[in-house]
Amino acid sequence: MQFQLIGAPELPKDKYPFSYTPAPNFGAKNPKHKGNLCNGIDLRNTEKMNRINLSWIINAYKLSSKKAVFFKNKSFTIHAGNTLLQKQIEQGVSIQKIRDSWNSDLNIYKKTRAKYLLYK
Repeated sequence: MQFQLIGAPELPKDKYPFSYTPAPNFGAKNPKHKGNLCNGIDLRNTEKMNRINLSWIINAYKLSSKKAVFFKNKSFTIHAGNTLLQKQIEQGVSIQKIRDSWNSDLNIYKKTRAKYLLYK
């Protein structure tokens, strides 16, 4: 259930009551917490979103008992594209300020994209 569950063994069960144990499968041959009971959130029934919900990762970081290893796996950086988001979360930057920091790159992307659009 890749990208459908958020969790880790170090998240508090009282705040993350959904439990699961990651196991190897077709999409994840060696999951990060393989064989360890994780507390987390089941996102499978979450309504469709029109933007990224940063509160899930920010809250998990804040409530993690092992902040020093929270981002140790390079998977987060690969999915985020660089280390900036990680640094912002670690520094306690607000969700709005994180979103605002994307504007410059988004505007460059929109300008580049515009010349390839077939329809207005």
